Amino acid sequence: MFPLKLPLVASVSGAEFDDDRSMAMKTARRLVAFNTESGSNIDSRTARCKWSGERLDYNIAINGLCGQTGYS
Repeated sequence: MFPLKLPLVASVSGAEFDDDRSMAMKTARRLVAFNTESGSNIDSRTARCKWSGERLDYNIAINGLCGQTGYS
C-alpha cells in the first residue's frame, strides 16, 4: 500500500544514553537496598537451575500442587 520511509541513520545524542544509565543505576541501588533490608540474599547463584534432565513425575507434581491449595 503505502511505502514506509524510515531514515537510514538515526540521530541520537549521548545525553539520552547517559540519562538511561543513571536511571538504571538508581533503580539498581534501590533494588539492592530493598533486598538487603528484607533479608533476601540474592547473588550470582540465585537463579541457577538445578534440573539434571530427569523426567517429571506427574503424580508427585499434581499431588504437591493439590496439597498447596488444600485439595488433598
